[in-house]
Amino acid sequence: MKKIAVKLGRCQGGVGLIEIMIALVLGLILMAGVGQVYVASRQSYRTAEAVSRIQEGARFAVIKLTEDLRMAGFMGCGAGGLNITNSLNPAGTGYSASLHDFSVGLEGTDGASNAPDTIDIKYATNYGLKVVQLMTQASANIKVTPNDKLASGDIVLVCDVSQGDIFQVSNATGGSGANKDTTVHNSGSSTNPGNYNPGACSGGANPHCLSKAYDTNARIFGLSAIQYSVGTGSGSGAPPALFRSENGVTQELVEGVENLQVVYGVDTTATADGAADTYMTATAIEAAITAGSATVDWTRVASVRISFLMRTNETNLTQSAQTYTYDHDGDGISTLQTAADSRIRRVYTATINLRNRSL
Repeated sequence: MKKIAVKLGRCQGGVGLIEIMIALVLGLILMAGVGQVYVASRQSYRTAEAVSRIQEGARFAVIKLTEDLRMAGFMGCGAGGLNITNSLNPAGTGYSASLHDFSVGLEGTDGASNAPDTIDIKYATNYGLKVVQLMTQASANIKVTPNDKLASGDIVLVCDVSQGDIFQVSNATGGSGANKDTTVHNSGSSTNPGNYNPGACSGGANPHCLSKAYDTNARIFGLSAIQYSVGTGSGSGAPPALFRSENGVTQELVEGVENLQVVYGVDTTATADGAADTYMTATAIEAAITAGSATVDWTRVASVRISFLMRTNETNLTQSAQTYTYDHDGDGISTLQTAADSRIRRVYTATINLRNRSL
């Protein structure tokens, strides 16, 4: 048999030090590239998420404040000319004008030294309750449709097309048949601040101390005294936040609201055409009222311009301190500001027309 000779090639003897070093360097370069892509992607995600949060927070804040502002000054039965008597006791325990004086539906206060402003809004809420029986002069009871809305201590408005009375419910109990009794006391009840109006009370003939005995054309509304302010939130790091207080009960609404500035569009036309002629701060309006202006007061506010300065709660989102423009004092002039940290800030502004210009 013929033998076939096979020529074998040179066998590999292993990997040298130079090859290992080259492979390590290439691997480090690849890992550094992957790491940079990961860090950049993570930073982009953090930034996008943080900006989305403040945008959503600003959107919710504007919507909520707009809802309340559009109700400012609404007082139930009448259309602007309703004659309302407030029977709450101004000398009673816990009486506060900010909670119990409904003579003006909208007021505000400017913050000192570029601090956030506050805004107070008051209006009636429709309970859908009807008076079902003419009140008697010798009784403090108002018979209304069955309900689960009224409780002792509630402050409400009873009104018809020409007259209204604000009072505090001293007792709400189920009546006979389809009626429910809401009892109003002149004084001496356990509710605070209680009811007392010497101008409306006439002794035994009118013990309920309301301006009139209401009939079946009357309705009962709830009353809301609302204040928006900026304070320290409850989140991680104690971020600034927007707060909403309703009838003395405060709720944190939106995290990241660093400032709130409010200016008011005032109808200064002598005949009051309902359009804003100039925008003024709360301080300027109060000064005009003190000076006896005939064309500037809170009932002539036709629109409100709100401006939120929002910030992210997350830090290290910018490589250097961010600059932004903001009108910190409501004078209509925005100034360039430099942030003291690496958070992102955005300014959101909205103008809301009021539907109920006066009580």
